[in-house]
Amino acid sequence: MNEAKVKIKNQDSYIIKIDEVKNHKNFHSIIDNIYCPTAECNCKLTYVNRERPYLRTFRMHEHIPECMYSKERIEEEKRKRAERVISGSLSEESLRRKQNYGFKKYFSSPQSSKNNIKKKDTTQKTNKLKKDTSKSQTITTNIVTFDDPEVVKEGTKVAPTPSIHINEVDEKYINKPINLYGVLESMDITENLITLTLKSSNNNKIILPEAYFSSTSLNNPKRFLEIIYHYFKDKNEDIPVCVTSILKKRGSIYLISVPLFSNLTFLEPGSSNTSPKDAGQLGAILSRKKLDI
Repeated sequence: MNEAKVKIKNQDSYIIKIDEVKNHKNFHSIIDNIYCPTAECNCKLTYVNRERPYLRTFRMHEHIPECMYSKERIEEEKRKRAERVISGSLSEESLRRKQNYGFKKYFSSPQSSKNNIKKKDTTQKTNKLKKDTSKSQTITTNIVTFDDPEVVKEGTKVAPTPSIHINEVDEKYINKPINLYGVLESMDITENLITLTLKSSNNNKIILPEAYFSSTSLNNPKRFLEIIYHYFKDKNEDIPVCVTSILKKRGSIYLISVPLFSNLTFLEPGSSNTSPKDAGQLGAILSRKKLDI
């Protein structure tokens, strides 16, 4: 926040800008008596005196729920921002790059993993050199506090979507965007809804709503999922899956609804290629194998 309310006993309260605090003649008196500028909110603030000063909520104090700086409201705005990102703000190239990372992490062969380690080892000296040379450079950082609503405005950085295997999922990922990985266990296809389940001790469902099918120009996208499903049943081969979306929980079931066709990808079964493929791409590959489906 860029301003605060000064409330000193036996004096009228007033609003002060953050850049006015540092050089104020009563600096020490003011910083001990600054509060949230929102009307009716008496949450105490702390002035952090740095090269770029900022204000934050005083330890163990809370804003009223109606305040724009309340944790609940900021978390809700962050969630909405995250939903907009996973619903199309990311380019497909960027999305594929993120998904590919997880596929390599969880499903590449042991030999590939060793090669990746070797590559990291050979670049350690180069990276160290870069870090050493960068020490002499002036680094400017933008300080963003939890109390700053600027963090939820368009164009600001959004928390990255971590790559999580279905067996690693727990409560801390609820209502957050993730790249969820696992191996297909079942696919339930009905007229109005398709759900996928991943192999895990966790109860889980991947839901494909109408938005998933309407987000692609493919003719009859449901058919490609049916091809994948029949291949899975006939060949009994593992099909790795990744879905990028917001993780929810209903009772004991982890739910993740797929907002776009590109947000659900697969690996080609029996192939060493870890490039993610959407349902249309994988369905086309499997259909060319002339399976009786």
